[in-house]
Amino acid sequence: MATTGRIFQQIYTRDREGIFRTNEGLDTVAKSPSLDNSFIKKVLHPFCFYNAPHELRVRAEQDIAQYPKALTMFPVETGELIIGRSLYAGSDFTGQRNTFLTHNFVIPPELKDDFVKNPSKIFRIRGFLERYDIQEGKELPELADLDYEQTLGYDPGALLEQLGITETIFKQLLASMMMSISGKKKVYVILNVDISETSVAATMLLELLFHCLPYELRRNCGFMTYNNEPQGKKYINVMFVEKGSIRALDRNIEKDYLFDLPNDRIANIDAGSSNSEYLDYAWRYRNEPEMLNAFYEFADEALTGADENDRLALSTYYKLFALYQIEQGNQQAYESNKEAVLESLNSFLHAEPEKVQPRLNNIMLKLLEQEYRMIRTEYTPPIGVIQSSMQYGLHAKEAVKKQLIEFWVLAIYNGWQKQDAGYTAQIYDRLLAQENLFDASMEFLYGQAYFEQMLLDYINIRFTKVKDAGRFEQELLFWVKHLPAMLNSVMFEDAALRRIDEMFTKQAASRDSRALYDVITRTFDKYPNLGIDSLCANLVSRLIVQTLNEIEPNPTNEEELKDLKFLFIIPRTELMAELTTRGRGNWKILHVVIQVVTREEIQASELVKEFEDLAPAELRKAQELLQKIYRGQVREDMYGKLIYAFYESNHEKFSNDSYDQFQYELLLEYLFINADEEGVYGFLLWSSTQSGFTVGRQVLPGYEKAISNYFRKHDDKAFKNRQTAAALMAVRHTGMLKLFKAIKLDQSNPLVRFIAKNKKLFRLTLLFAIIIALLAVVIILVRTLIHAFSGDDTPQDNIVTPPPTTVVSPLPSPAVSEMPDVSPSPDGAGTTVPPTSTPSPSGVPSPTPSPSSSPNASPTPSPAIKK
Repeated sequence: MATTGRIFQQIYTRDREGIFRTNEGLDTVAKSPSLDNSFIKKVLHPFCFYNAPHELRVRAEQDIAQYPKALTMFPVETGELIIGRSLYAGSDFTGQRNTFLTHNFVIPPELKDDFVKNPSKIFRIRGFLERYDIQEGKELPELADLDYEQTLGYDPGALLEQLGITETIFKQLLASMMMSISGKKKVYVILNVDISETSVAATMLLELLFHCLPYELRRNCGFMTYNNEPQGKKYINVMFVEKGSIRALDRNIEKDYLFDLPNDRIANIDAGSSNSEYLDYAWRYRNEPEMLNAFYEFADEALTGADENDRLALSTYYKLFALYQIEQGNQQAYESNKEAVLESLNSFLHAEPEKVQPRLNNIMLKLLEQEYRMIRTEYTPPIGVIQSSMQYGLHAKEAVKKQLIEFWVLAIYNGWQKQDAGYTAQIYDRLLAQENLFDASMEFLYGQAYFEQMLLDYINIRFTKVKDAGRFEQELLFWVKHLPAMLNSVMFEDAALRRIDEMFTKQAASRDSRALYDVITRTFDKYPNLGIDSLCANLVSRLIVQTLNEIEPNPTNEEELKDLKFLFIIPRTELMAELTTRGRGNWKILHVVIQVVTREEIQASELVKEFEDLAPAELRKAQELLQKIYRGQVREDMYGKLIYAFYESNHEKFSNDSYDQFQYELLLEYLFINADEEGVYGFLLWSSTQSGFTVGRQVLPGYEKAISNYFRKHDDKAFKNRQTAAALMAVRHTGMLKLFKAIKLDQSNPLVRFIAKNKKLFRLTLLFAIIIALLAVVIILVRTLIHAFSGDDTPQDNIVTPPPTTVVSPLPSPAVSEMPDVSPSPDGAGTTVPPTSTPSPSGVPSPTPSPSSSPNASPTPSPAIKK
C-alpha cells in the first residue's frame, strides 16, 4: 500500500451505516482518506473483533470498565506496522445491542523503526478512542506521530513479583517469543490476575519483554494482550488469554508454548532454552534499555545482508552476543571456543566487510592478529581457526592476505616440526580447496631454504599417492597449474625419479611403462615454454632403465611390441652403465624381436648376428615372444618373420646350407595350431623357395622329416583331396615335389602302395594276363568261324524264333503307347508282353511302332524269351 509517510487511522464498530455498507451493522465507520479500502478489508478487518471474557458474561457484568481492553500489534508483508486496540463498548446507538470498538493506527514503513526501537510509543499510546459516533464524520486525520506516556508509571520488579514471574520464567517467556517469531509455534499466556486487569498487566509485561528483544525480532513480532481463549491468528506470536481457557489435551495448541501461571503449568518449553549468556544479559539489564540497545545496534550491523531465517533465529543472537562480548573486551569469550567464534564471524561477514560491517571486521582482524603473534612460537592453531582464517582471506585486503599466507605456512611448519602429518595434511587440503590461496602459499614457500625440507616432504607425500601413469600425469599437471617453477627444481626431479623406481618393479607391466612414457612426452609437448626438457629427458631415461632392469617384457601382439620401441630411443652405450645383467638381457631380447617384427628391409645376416648374440635362455625368451605375437594371426606376409620364432642357434652363418636352421617340427606344429590348412600348404610352398629349408634341389633333411611327420600326424588325407593335391604337386622345387609324391603315395590305398612298391612283379603279372586273354579271344574266334561254315541252322533249345516281318501301318497312330505289362504270366513261365494295337480306320487293329522307330523303318526283332 502506497503511503504518504503519515500515520493512518481506522475505526470499526456497530453503527447506522459504515464505509462499506449502507445499513446498520458492524463495519469500518471512519478512516483516514488515504487509507486503501482493500487494505482495510484484507488486513484490518480480520483483527476487528472482541470476545468478552467468559467469566464476565456468566455474571452478566454491566460495568464496561471491568472488561479488559485488547492491545494488538503486528507487522504486515507490505512493511506497515499495525497498532490497534479493541474494547467492549456496551450498548450501541440503539441501546438494545452490545457492541465493541476497534481503533487501529497504520504506521508506514518509514516510521516503523521509530516505534520498534522505542517501545513506549507502542505500549503507552494515549490516543486510542473508546467511542465513536458516525455523526462526527467518516474521515479521520492522518497523523505525523502518536501521543504516548513518557514515564513508565510502574515498578518492573514489583510487577514481576506480583505476577509470580521469576528469572527463569522471564527468560523462558523471552526465549519462547524469539522462537515463535522465527517459527510457527504460538505463545499463549495466562496471568494470575483478575480478569479486568489481564490486559493492563499483559501490556506492562510485554513492554519489559519487548525491551529484551533485538530490533529485527521486534520488527517481526505480533501480540495481543487479551483474548477469551487461545486462537491461532496470522501475524500474532504472543496472545494473553482468559483463565481456564487453556484446556489439557487440546490438540489445537498441544505443540505451542503454554504458560498457565495460575496453575504453575508451563508446557513445551525446553528446560535448557533459558540457559544462555544472552538471556542472562537481557535479564540483568531488563530495566536498562540503553545497555540492551547497544547490543541490538551491533546485531543490526552484523546482520547486514543476512537472509530472513538468520536474522530471526534465536541461535543467531546467541552467536552475536558472544562476538559482542569479545568486542567489549571479554577475551575469555574467545579463548573458550576459538573455532566457534571465528566460524560465527565468517557466517556473518560478507564481501567488503570493512565497509558494511566494520565492527565485525575489526573483531576478526583483532583475533587473527592475536593468532599471528602466537604462531611465531611452536603454537599450532586449531584446524577450525585455520579454516576460518582462510575463509576470511578470500575477501581480505592484499596486505591482510599476505599476513595470513605467512600464518598458514608457519602453522604447517609448526605441525611438520612436531611430525603431525595429519595436521599438516589438513591445512594443505584446505588451502587446495581455495586454489588462489594455495598458489600464494606455495610461492611463499618455494625458494626459502628454511622451508625446503618441509616442501620436499610434501612433494614426496603427494608422490606416494601416484600409482599409475594417469595419476603421474595429474601430479605433473598439478605443479604446472599451481607452481610451474617447481618442475625445474632438483627436489621435484629426485622425488619423481624415486617414484618411477618404486612404481616399475616386477609387479608392473611393460604397457605401464609405455603409458608413463606417453605422459611424460605429452606434458613436454604441451608446455614447451616451461623449460622442462631436462626433467623429461631424465624421467624417460630412468623409466627405460627401470623397465629393462625390473619388468619382464611380455608384449602379446604386434601393437604392444611397437609400443616398446621407446626403450631404444637412447643408445645402448649410454644405458649399459645403469643396466643390470637382467636389464642387458631384456634389451637384447626386445631388440631382436623388434628387429624381426617391425623392420621390413633387413638382411638375414643381420638378424642371424642378433640371434647369435643371445644366450640360450635369452633365445628361448625371444622365440616365446615371437610366437606369442604371431599367435592366431599367421598370414603369408608373416612367414619370413615367423620362422625366426623357431630359429636354431647351432651354426655360424645363416647362409650355411649344411645345417638345419630352424626347429621345423615345432614350426609346423605352431602352424597347425595357429593357421588353417591352406595356411600350412601356403607355407610349405613358400618354404620351397627359401634357404634354410632347401639347398639346391634338395629339402633339408630335418625339414623333410618334419613335413612327413606333419602329414602323418595331422593331415593324412591331404592328397586324397584333388584340389589340395593339385596345389601341392604344382610345386616347382624338385626335392619338394619328390617329397610330396612320396607322401601322396603313403596316403594312397594298400593296392596302389603294393603296386608302387612291386613294380617289376606287377609288370610280369600284367604281361602274363594279357597273353592269356589274347589266347582266349583267338579260341573263341576260331570256334565261331567253324560254326558259321558248318551250316548248322537248327535253333537252340529254349530259344523262340522271331516272327515274320511285321507289316507296318502306313499311317502313324496318334495314340501314346502304354507301358508294357511286366507282371508274371499265370503259369509263372515268364513275362508276357501283350501287343499294343491301335484301331485302324477299317476296324483292323494295327501294331504300334516303337518310339525309336520311324514310319519307314524296319521292325526290330523282339528279344528271345527263354521258356
